[in-house]
Amino acid sequence: MKNLLLRSVTGILYVAVIVCTLLFGGDKGFMVLCAIFAALSIYELNAMMHVRKRLLDWVMAMDILGAVLLMLGVCFEYTMSFDKFVDAASWFLIYVMVRLAFQLFAHKKLPIEMLYTSFMSQIYVSVPLTVAALLYLLYGYGLVLAMFILIWLNDTGAYIVGSSMGKHRLYESISPKKSWEGFFGGLLFCIGGAIVMFLLGLPATPLSLVGMLGFSVVVCVASTIGDLVESMIKRSHNIKDSGSILPGHGGVLDRIDSLLYVSPAILVYMIKVLDILE
Repeated sequence: MKNLLLRSVTGILYVAVIVCTLLFGGDKGFMVLCAIFAALSIYELNAMMHVRKRLLDWVMAMDILGAVLLMLGVCFEYTMSFDKFVDAASWFLIYVMVRLAFQLFAHKKLPIEMLYTSFMSQIYVSVPLTVAALLYLLYGYGLVLAMFILIWLNDTGAYIVGSSMGKHRLYESISPKKSWEGFFGGLLFCIGGAIVMFLLGLPATPLSLVGMLGFSVVVCVASTIGDLVESMIKRSHNIKDSGSILPGHGGVLDRIDSLLYVSPAILVYMIKVLDILE
């Protein structure tokens, strides 16, 4: 009971931080939140891959700085501050060159493992969180808030249905508790949530009913894949949680694993698929 209470309080605070940032923080506030998520997730990713003790602190700081520079570069390009975009992009290229050069002189017994960790942190963590910030700039807070709501509904539906009637394993070797029944439960919650949000006009999104339905399906599928990908990483290193910063929930990466796959999937959906549906 105590653990359930702790988990509930942590979950409510986590949701409150995201919702308040989206509603009152503006694009800069959300970008800062994404940068914080990136920094904490990169730290946890290093710890998960068992190289934290071998990785110099300033190298990890470089990886975090690279993530921030990537985010700044994309956001400056969108706002048409071309000089600032070029400046931020140049600094990110400097990060890449310095990181590669540094490996020639440090920990020569683990060069590939260390480089893999650094550049995976950019691809797996930084790029999706940068895309999440870009979605806010392109389509407004309503679309991003709807994305988060559907991710949470998918998790809720999958847990309720999966724990009560799940029998057929979805991907047992990676995540033994996930079931096809849970997946379809999450899908139903997502579709139902999308219909309710559209009918109520909350949150404000630029999507029609058909667009919202497609949006909900993409979120459900991508959210499930994102969760499985992080489970694959954790299982390959025999750990349960990515960290312990969120009591009852594990680490930040455990909370945003779905977002890391959902945000790129939604960008592709909005750019390439939505016109076909509408």
